[in-house]
Amino acid sequence: MDNLLNTPFRETVLQVMNDGVMILSNKGIVTGANPALAKVLGISGIELEGMPLMAVVPPVEENDEFMQALLDTIYKDCTISNRATPYYKERRRKIYLSVSVSRLKGNDGQSCGAVLVLRDVTEIEKMRQDEKKAESRPDAGHARC
Repeated sequence: MDNLLNTPFRETVLQVMNDGVMILSNKGIVTGANPALAKVLGISGIELEGMPLMAVVPPVEENDEFMQALLDTIYKDCTISNRATPYYKERRRKIYLSVSVSRLKGNDGQSCGAVLVLRDVTEIEKMRQDEKKAESRPDAGHARC
């Protein structure tokens, strides 16, 4: 099993994943990302490695919730698992992302950054919202004759 954890294997897994993966340093600098991340975030033709997180995420007020989740993990040592969060791509196109963030620790046990996994759950979130609207209608659950 140890052979499966070597760098080429991990690299291959990251390259073929549909979920976006970003690795951040303690200072919020991108130190690694897979190709799916650019697709999920709607970023094209940009080399993310070495960029500050603030330069990767479009600077619109609506992305504050998304950014706060990431910053809390980086600076407050908390873990987030599958939190559905609104995210606005360029041109203010709203999507929903399932956000999972966890701290990374070095061999010495000290924090050395965070790993972020993003999945586009827009269609699922839209179905939930449609279901809520249908349930809240006055005639919901009543058959029409």
